[in-house]
Amino acid sequence: MPNPKSDLSVEIGHTLGAFSATPRNGLILLIGDVASRYQHEVLSGMSLSTRLIVNLAPDSKSTQPSGIAETDLRVAVHRQSPEAFLDDVHQHRFNLVVTDTDISDQLIGQIASMLLEGGFWVIVDESESGKVVSFSDQDFHREIAIGCCQLLVKRVIKPSAQRRGGRRGRQRGSG
Repeated sequence: MPNPKSDLSVEIGHTLGAFSATPRNGLILLIGDVASRYQHEVLSGMSLSTRLIVNLAPDSKSTQPSGIAETDLRVAVHRQSPEAFLDDVHQHRFNLVVTDTDISDQLIGQIASMLLEGGFWVIVDESESGKVVSFSDQDFHREIAIGCCQLLVKRVIKPSAQRRGGRRGRQRGSG
C-alpha cells in the first residue's frame, strides 16, 4: 500500500508544477519550509524566462536548495522573515505566490498588494486540516479548493468609468 504522505506530496507537486507553467517572463515566490520543498516541481514547470525566489525564515531547518536549484540562475534564496522580506521587495509584483497555512494577517495583506492582477496564490495544507485562510473579497475571487491546496486569484481591478472630453474638448473640436 502506498504511503499517503508521498501521494499527497506528489499531488501538491503536480498542482504547483502546473501553476508555475502559466507565467512567462514572470516572478514566482515560495514562502516558508513547506513551499520550498516543492521548488523542483516549480522549476520543472517554469519557463526559462521566469524567475523563482525562495524565502526562508532565518531559523528555518531547510537547507539551501539542492541539485538543479543551486546551479539554476533563475533561483534566488533569501533567509529573512517573510514580512520583512516583502517590505524590502515591495516594488516587485508576483505572478504566483506559494505559502502554507501558517501566515500572519500582515503577510496576507502584503501578498494581496504584491500579486499581479490575475495572479495566483496557492496555499498548501500538507496536514489536510482544511484550514482556510481568510482574505478580502475585494482583493481575490472566491477561493477554490484543489485537493489539499487553496487557490486564490487576484481580482482584475476595472478602471472607473471616466467621462472623456468634456466642455473644453467640445469647444476645441467645434473650432
